[in-house]
Amino acid sequence: WKWMNPAFDFATVGGHGTVGDDPLWVKKAIYLNMEWFTGRTAIYFISWILLAYIFRRNSFSQDRDGDPKWTLSSRKWAAGGLFLAGLTSTFAAFDWLKSLEYHWFSTMYGVWFFATSIRAALSVAALICIYLIARQGRGVIQTSHLYDIGKLMFAFTVFWAYITFSQYFLIWNANIPEETFWFNIREQGNWLWVGYAILFGHFALPFVYLLSYKAKVTPSRLAPIAIWILAFVLLDLFFNIMPFKKDTAGVPLPFGVSIWDVSALVGVGGIWLWSYIKSFGTTKLIPIRDPRIVESLQHRE
Repeated sequence: WKWMNPAFDFATVGGHGTVGDDPLWVKKAIYLNMEWFTGRTAIYFISWILLAYIFRRNSFSQDRDGDPKWTLSSRKWAAGGLFLAGLTSTFAAFDWLKSLEYHWFSTMYGVWFFATSIRAALSVAALICIYLIARQGRGVIQTSHLYDIGKLMFAFTVFWAYITFSQYFLIWNANIPEETFWFNIREQGNWLWVGYAILFGHFALPFVYLLSYKAKVTPSRLAPIAIWILAFVLLDLFFNIMPFKKDTAGVPLPFGVSIWDVSALVGVGGIWLWSYIKSFGTTKLIPIRDPRIVESLQHRE
């Protein structure tokens, strides 16, 4: 915990008194301890790296020899990988985000994290496709491909809103203190306005914007909304993470962006971008021997 969160104080856990006086901490310490926390984090990254390595290896190997066994291998790993990715991403959300306020209970947090992650992934996929069209992908990436990504962006905008509203409504309706306090502290100070910004900027605007067919298939219209969604994914993460920091009176610190927030984003994002650009020029644009590549190239709406 101290390594993951330097601001965390073991002496006053979450403003609920000392560790020994906090029954929830005593009960959850067997799960939220440094050794088990670090071990789970290692499991998450090993799982994700393993899946990425296998799919990348299978695709490149098939381009070399054309053996259909690589496609069969990818199908088998994809079946198990769906379960593995869903399980690890859910527990990662519990560990890295939700456990910052471990007194809070929610049965929908893992689904919220899945929904917001898919929205970010689809936005990045749209930007990559638009970049490739501008460079060397014209004729390979069709309008129908952008349309499919745009439809999924719209669908997950609705899904994210459904999950987010359902979580809020169920907690509000039950009115249990162990659940409602999480929203109460996010209605204090300028966090209330951040919540309103997410409501209208992360749902209402993308929902209306992506209703348009042209917005889904026109690169110059799809790119801005993809960047917009990515920006609000970051804001949504801030809204979920940062209010756990409180002053001596127990009031959450106001919303703000520090140099450490920016450096973390630039550092992690920079490593990912560097890795992608480095490998981009060393591989083929498409999997030329994939059994369904012709079907993909001829895909129409």
